Amino acid sequence: MKANGPYKALFIATSALVLAGCGQDVTSSLSPDASARPLAANSEEPRVTRRSIDEFAAAQGTFCTMAGSDCFPIFAPAPELFAWINGPVTASGMVDYTGQTAAWLESASGGAISLGTTIDGSVTERLLKDGRVEVDVVLRTSNALMWAGSGLYVAGDPVTFGASPAEVLAGATPALGSSTLKATYITTAAGLPFPDLVQIAFAPEPGQEDVKVSFDADATGVLREGSGFPAGTMGRLVIHQIGIFHTTSPSKEENPFSVERVELKANGK
Repeated sequence: MKANGPYKALFIATSALVLAGCGQDVTSSLSPDASARPLAANSEEPRVTRRSIDEFAAAQGTFCTMAGSDCFPIFAPAPELFAWINGPVTASGMVDYTGQTAAWLESASGGAISLGTTIDGSVTERLLKDGRVEVDVVLRTSNALMWAGSGLYVAGDPVTFGASPAEVLAGATPALGSSTLKATYITTAAGLPFPDLVQIAFAPEPGQEDVKVSFDADATGVLREGSGFPAGTMGRLVIHQIGIFHTTSPSKEENPFSVERVELKANGK
């Protein structure tokens, strides 16, 4: 996925990255990690700190891409999230890797819809020599809602795989799968409130930097019109993305993603 141009409109947040310890159900409360606190650069305390994945997840989806002076939500009324696109920008893949969309569906349906989405993973802060902190996030999601669209998808556009949150709320069968997100970024100090990763990508504050991100997802569901397969064919959505942001190459500064795969497959193909 590209870090500027049309990709910028899709790198939006629905909830973000994940996790809640040891397969915890995503409907659990997201509580701050009271043990996390800033470390001085010359501190004799351990230089590595583990943080609450719940607290990190709660911060995702809070940054809204701006269209002029207005906030431009992509997935409303469902939560915002990262959307992944392929290199030619002919396909978008959406994944509820934080479980926030699943929680929204359960709430909006009065408890009638429960996808069984679970998340687990880790957040680790490592103090750097310059006093800043490198944050490593690993997020794994099971039974995540996934859907796909053509080009740069926004809510209401035709869906080519699975069903959108609005369609699931209306009774459509969801496509579910698993995903793994790994992200590394730098921020100014340990123990600070977590940022939305979209904010770091597009509106970094002084001292903040994106370092790298990778994302893999795979779901089984129904292929629809526009997918390149007969509507109703059972198939898969496969997403594989790798982005390295620390580089001096002008071409990679324009697009740090060396891998941008969003692919629809018919079962058995």
